[in-house]
Amino acid sequence: MNNLQGRNGRPVNVVTNSFEIKRLPMRQFHHYDVAIIKQDPAKGDAPLPPGRRYREIIETMQNSYPKVFTPRASYDGNKNMYSTARIPSGNFTVKMSPNPNSNRGVYEVRMSLVSTIQPSAFNFSLHAKSFYTERGARDLSGGLVAWKGFFQSVRPVLGRFIVNVDTTTAAFYKPIELLSCAMEVLGLRNTRPLLHIGEDKQKVDKLRRFLKGVAVYVKPTNRKKIIKDIVIEAGYQEFPKDGKSITVAAHYLASHGIVLKYPEAFGVKFGGDAIFPAEVCKIVEGQRYKRKLSPEDTTKFMQQSVSKPAERMRAIGEAVRGMPLNYGTSSWMQEAGLEVSADPITLAGRELVAPRVRYGSGSLNVSRGAWNVVNQKLSAPARIRAWGAVVFDASPNFQQKVESFLAAVTNNMRRLGMSIDALCIQIDREPIKELGNPYDVHASLNNAARRALEGIQPPKGPDGKYLKIKPTFIIAVLPRDAPDIRKQVKQWGDIVYGVPTQCVRAGKYDDQRGQDQYCNNIALKINIKAGGVNSQVETAPQTALNAILENCMIVGCDVSHPAPGITHRPSIASLVASYDPGATKYRTYIDAQLPRQEVIDRIDEMLKAAIENYQARHEGVLPQTIVIYRDGVSEGEFWRINESEIAKIDAMLQVFNPKPSLVFIVVGKRHHVRFFPSDRSQGDKNGNCNPGLVVDKGIVHSKLMDFYLQSHSGIIGTSRPSHYIVLKNGPQWSADLLQELSYALCFVYAIATRSVSIPAPVYYADRVCTRAEFQFHPDLKFDADGNSTEGGEFDIKKWRGGLKQSSLASDIMYFL
Repeated sequence: MNNLQGRNGRPVNVVTNSFEIKRLPMRQFHHYDVAIIKQDPAKGDAPLPPGRRYREIIETMQNSYPKVFTPRASYDGNKNMYSTARIPSGNFTVKMSPNPNSNRGVYEVRMSLVSTIQPSAFNFSLHAKSFYTERGARDLSGGLVAWKGFFQSVRPVLGRFIVNVDTTTAAFYKPIELLSCAMEVLGLRNTRPLLHIGEDKQKVDKLRRFLKGVAVYVKPTNRKKIIKDIVIEAGYQEFPKDGKSITVAAHYLASHGIVLKYPEAFGVKFGGDAIFPAEVCKIVEGQRYKRKLSPEDTTKFMQQSVSKPAERMRAIGEAVRGMPLNYGTSSWMQEAGLEVSADPITLAGRELVAPRVRYGSGSLNVSRGAWNVVNQKLSAPARIRAWGAVVFDASPNFQQKVESFLAAVTNNMRRLGMSIDALCIQIDREPIKELGNPYDVHASLNNAARRALEGIQPPKGPDGKYLKIKPTFIIAVLPRDAPDIRKQVKQWGDIVYGVPTQCVRAGKYDDQRGQDQYCNNIALKINIKAGGVNSQVETAPQTALNAILENCMIVGCDVSHPAPGITHRPSIASLVASYDPGATKYRTYIDAQLPRQEVIDRIDEMLKAAIENYQARHEGVLPQTIVIYRDGVSEGEFWRINESEIAKIDAMLQVFNPKPSLVFIVVGKRHHVRFFPSDRSQGDKNGNCNPGLVVDKGIVHSKLMDFYLQSHSGIIGTSRPSHYIVLKNGPQWSADLLQELSYALCFVYAIATRSVSIPAPVYYADRVCTRAEFQFHPDLKFDADGNSTEGGEFDIKKWRGGLKQSSLASDIMYFL
């Protein structure tokens, strides 16, 4: 065990959900590249894109050629196969049809030897990375179900190999009849409304989006097909046959003896012109749903996926020692020559000391990642010169509820130290039904802004003329579900008028049980949007960490991508950069780039603008160091980030004198490493490790400086630590200093009274990406679903030209 005495923090022992590989393969492994070609006598041979059929085809191939594939080879589901036996490179014909004489479902698997892996170079994954079972499944809405499963991955760490094992949950399409699925998706109780969905374009579009790309079995042959499109009144559609026109319903009766019960229902296409009625289709089991879940389903999914630390570790241990992983007696493990310890790894870690948090009325101690702000004044309360409220909610007794809510918000603002000069309330009661929208949103907001400024004397400029003034902020009171109104409110505030907005919705603002806490949170957001500071991290003077925060620019970067299947929408890159000594205020920069591109194209340009902003605010003084926290980068992309983003930044920094040093840290949460207290008394009340846990020995990267930091206290389930990988360390700071800095930045998230799981600038960058959807020109229809119908190359210039930076003052953190 590593001796951690003398380092920052209290030494603790923790258990991790990783297991040591005690014996590596003593035999050679042969690595093969796999390509699958679909053979079609009519259309010609064509490569089969990687997907769900790959595993089925390889499984059938190994069963069809037992002499070649004994012992069985390990396959990753994509292009890689590993075998202890030498397989001759060549082509293998695989027939997937149950009819041996059929020309359909014939594939050619082409295998070529890539390399021979010696035991010393062992570095490949287990037979299956993750798998799920129907046991303990929970129904979601709209044709979906949540399945539990296990994740496993072999990882090389410093000095050894380990297997990381975790429980996991994923959403799947229900393996049910296609008509039943459509009823669930559209929320229908019987088939009657489903027979007339052609009259409702929104329902048709919703069904098309849900079903596109889904595999189904088709009667009477039960062949698998992938849905490309849907067709209304499928049974009545006609097509030519034997020189005559025949309906789909008549064809099924004549050719298959199937009488369609619902010929007026929708049908599907699989790529060609042929139409297949929905009632002859059933969804194939085991298909992952990769789109975004509804808020209701997200809640159900979280309830299914979370588990207490002790329960999670017990499930993992049982899976490793018994079914389904069964490492001790698995035939594949024995054939591979692998032996994995049945006991999880115990590691030495440290609990960092939490910083104090400073408010206007003093500094507060942090206890288990949280602090109490009762009777505290904000660090820098804002002055509210004028504000307005536009009420779009028309629920019963809304006037009384709104007055109560606004009074509570006002009281909280004053209690926190904000000064309030004026208040205007603009209430729009009557909807304009003819427009299909209950309110003229922008006109209402303009009216509120005008009335909020009535009677306020604007200041004079140097030339003696009155300056144009705006309200400090506008509150929009929304109905319970009003995403379109919210979008228009944010577009008006962020881009059109240039004033901070705060949306509240029915069910929250009028909930008497939690109104005080809710109004306090709203007040915290308002203070930030009005240019104030809620709290600051207090570091000991004359310390290295204190010097860093005084002379450093902290940066957060992220990229958000369109949902799977969306090809007409760009990815959004964001950068937020601090410009005050405490790293509490941030300037934002956004850019559009090619869909699903992770590397930030113009990171150097955005960062250069941020440095110039910092320099202007510090009387020409440059930051000594720039620390960038980069979110959303997988380990396989580190080299690309090094060669592109870091190289561009290094070249750009040459123009500044003196040149700032650069620290570049990737922050990851999409991993399966968890930590558990080795002694229950060393954890929190939920059984998680205490906030501040750092682990930088035993399971860290074999080449790069990295560490795990669990900076927050988990409220439900098992806490997930963040993984920090240092790709650039210009000033050569110690691991201790980088860990302390990262931990301190988890305490400056402006609207929280507890430490968060990743540094605040990373959260901010993520929120800026999300907010960017309101900053595109409406004609671009950024939020439209489906694929683009435009041909040719993706027009990134069009999207960049239609993306507007916020028109709010540069010191306004409008995205919170």
